[in-house]
Amino acid sequence: MSSTSALSLDSPDEPAPEIRLAPRAVTRGRAFPENLKTGVKYLRDRVRELSFDARVTSQIRHLHGPRKLDTGPDDVIVTCLVKNGEFWIRSFIDHYVRLGARHIVFMDNDSTDRTVAIAREYPNVSILSSKAKLGLWLENAHRRVMLRRYCQGRWCINVDIDEYFDYPHSDRISLTRLVRYLRDHSYNAVVGQLLDVFAKKQLSIDDPDSPPPATVDELKKAYPYYDLGDLTTRNYLDGWYPELISGNEVSNPEILFIQGGVRLRVFGTEVCLTKHPLIHYGSGIQPFTNAHCAARARVADFSGVLYHYKLIANFTKNLKTYLSERYGWLGIYEASMKKLKESGRVSFESKHTRELGSVDELLPSGFIVTSPKFAKALLP
Repeated sequence: MSSTSALSLDSPDEPAPEIRLAPRAVTRGRAFPENLKTGVKYLRDRVRELSFDARVTSQIRHLHGPRKLDTGPDDVIVTCLVKNGEFWIRSFIDHYVRLGARHIVFMDNDSTDRTVAIAREYPNVSILSSKAKLGLWLENAHRRVMLRRYCQGRWCINVDIDEYFDYPHSDRISLTRLVRYLRDHSYNAVVGQLLDVFAKKQLSIDDPDSPPPATVDELKKAYPYYDLGDLTTRNYLDGWYPELISGNEVSNPEILFIQGGVRLRVFGTEVCLTKHPLIHYGSGIQPFTNAHCAARARVADFSGVLYHYKLIANFTKNLKTYLSERYGWLGIYEASMKKLKESGRVSFESKHTRELGSVDELLPSGFIVTSPKFAKALLP
């Protein structure tokens, strides 16, 4: 991999400095496989992928909402694999309806809270159900099944329940105009950078539950802060294992692969913050080569943000659930719980912490980017 660049900030009273790496001359990912050994692994993984997808397809049930959608070429569908998402579900739906999504599809993984009951209240929601015990391969298989059922030939935003997608100048550019721009320029994927947001109040190992917010405005008000310190960046094409982004083309060399941030500083976990949430499924792209990646993607010349509402008042309760059920990214959860037990309580605030007012405030730092072509086509 290429050399990395760490973001450092000088003072919380000064504007965040730009995160910039030297533009790359090559913007196309390496075609894969590159040799016999890696080719055999690639084929083995694809066969395994198909096997898991078939297994998931035979096990899921339809619980609520339309089984088929009547949508236009510029409509956007949201898909979400969720387990015990009661805290987020109302604000999640509120956010994506406001953003302009046409329909939301949940794949519920045997929730024991009111996730399904609340989601049933919404007519623009479909719910599928699976009781499978998820590992990494099965997680991605569930996501691909949702795409095949609801997003064939459509634009879709694929996110977790605590991820709220936004994009530059969304107050002036509708989601419909955005996907028309993507279609007109033959892009089929948009990079989104995870931004951990939090409250200034410390989190304790024994924090009581917090009531779920009814709207996304309530959620934003409760968790308005972010921090761009402790980020490590690479050029987009240098951040991944090559088989995960085989054949990808990135049209803007300023789009970055980003790791670290608040969770690295507080818990010591080097998390990947770069994802591909918005894609056009059926235009040659290979989604979910892992939870964050897609292959054969023509990556757009701008990037968006995924406001990440993981560091909430219910964080320790959720950690205990994930660990007891062996669910999700266990290494990260175990490290987080260890730190909480050692410290008793943690704070996410640092001298770099800022209060977020608008998505466009992230542009000067380079955390998200646009291009002159984007501005000329979409901004007055």
